[in-house]
Amino acid sequence: MSKTITNFFASLILLFILSANSLIAQSITSAAIYGTVTDVNGNPLPGANVIATHVPTGTTYGTTTRANGDYNLPGLRVGGPFTLTFSYIGFAKQERTDLYLQLSQSLRQ
Repeated sequence: MSKTITNFFASLILLFILSANSLIAQSITSAAIYGTVTDVNGNPLPGANVIATHVPTGTTYGTTTRANGDYNLPGLRVGGPFTLTFSYIGFAKQERTDLYLQLSQSLRQ
C-alpha cells in the first residue's frame, strides 16, 4: 500500500514538471533577430551598432556586436515591417528593410 502511494506521488510530481515545461514554452510572445556583422573581406566588426526599428510604431531595439561580430536582438514584437540598420565608424550605414517576424521566430540577418 505504501509503495502505491509513493508511486502515485512520484507520478504526480513528474506530471507537474512536464506541465511546467509546457507552460514555459507557451509563454513566448516575441521574436528575435541575430547575425554577424563583417566588413567586405569577411572580418568581424566588434562594437558595430545594430538597430531594429518597428516601422509602424517607431519602436527601436538596439545592441552592439561582440568581439566576433555576432549580435542578438531578442524580445522583438511580432509582425513588422522592421528596418534593420548597421553602422560602424568609417563604414557606410547599411539597411535591411521589410523584415517581418513570426511568433517565437529567430531570424538570421
